Amino acid sequence: MLLNKRSFWVRLGVPLLAMLVWSLLPATQVSSKSDEHWYKGNLHTHTINKGGDSSPDVVARWYKEHGYNFLVLSDHNYLTDPKGLNSIFAAEERFLLISGEEVTSGFEKKPVHVNAFKLHRTLQPIVGKSVLDTIQKNVDAILAAGGMPSLNHPNFRWAITPAELSQVRNLHLFEVFNGHPATNDFDGGAFPSLEEMWDIVLSAGNRIYG
Repeated sequence: MLLNKRSFWVRLGVPLLAMLVWSLLPATQVSSKSDEHWYKGNLHTHTINKGGDSSPDVVARWYKEHGYNFLVLSDHNYLTDPKGLNSIFAAEERFLLISGEEVTSGFEKKPVHVNAFKLHRTLQPIVGKSVLDTIQKNVDAILAAGGMPSLNHPNFRWAITPAELSQVRNLHLFEVFNGHPATNDFDGGAFPSLEEMWDIVLSAGNRIYG
């Protein structure tokens, strides 16, 4: 997913991303000279390991050369270990790769994709008894593995409803914009846009960040 600077700032919610990357950064990567920084990054990116068309080193180099500060290589059901890439590309306060995987499951042809940040091993997707159960089981598995879950593109193929998203426990992040043409980020009518879905979930008293 390649986003221009404007779409990144507007659609992904910069305050959340600043807080998120701050929580993901190891202590050695955080400068003691200042308490707060703004970071630009991408949390959902694929490589030829699963879902993309370029090698991990080419992807990492592209994002660094285009001014991004952090990047997650979230291949489908495959953990692309960023350690080797960080030894080449990482620079304090400039660029860092964070480990991740897009845990890719589904229920009755409805896609359920949950990003997992800060993983140490590949997680296998879980299929539950319903869409909600499938989301919950994968969120629980990510948390049990020490990762941080984030639900991807709920409107992809109209898979997930606001009511289902509202009922997921221990999920505090979701993808409010995705550049894939089938993610239906802004479609209204019979289905809510992702911003409308976010508003419904928040109005129900569930704190979730986009």
